[in-house]
Amino acid sequence: MRPRIPNLLGPPGPPLRSRSEGGGDCARRVKRWTRGLLGLDEGMMVSVTELRCADPGCPDIETVIGIPNPGGSWRTLRVAKPLCQVRRTDISRLLR
Repeated sequence: MRPRIPNLLGPPGPPLRSRSEGGGDCARRVKRWTRGLLGLDEGMMVSVTELRCADPGCPDIETVIGIPNPGGSWRTLRVAKPLCQVRRTDISRLLR
């Protein structure tokens, strides 16, 4: 096990990146829903990350979904929930 290096610049506490129990299965499910709602091919890349936020006014944990656009930019969807609590309707609402 690697020793943990303290983050001297950030807030004390757990790392800013989080990983839920069963996160791999949850990430696959969120990617599948996102592709389906956008009509994307199975091979189209969709990035799903669960992040912790220590800034005032942001949720403690959020799920960020990234979808690449043809021009090289990214479309970003943010759900103010841990990854495994994201539902298809959360994504659908953000795409309206």
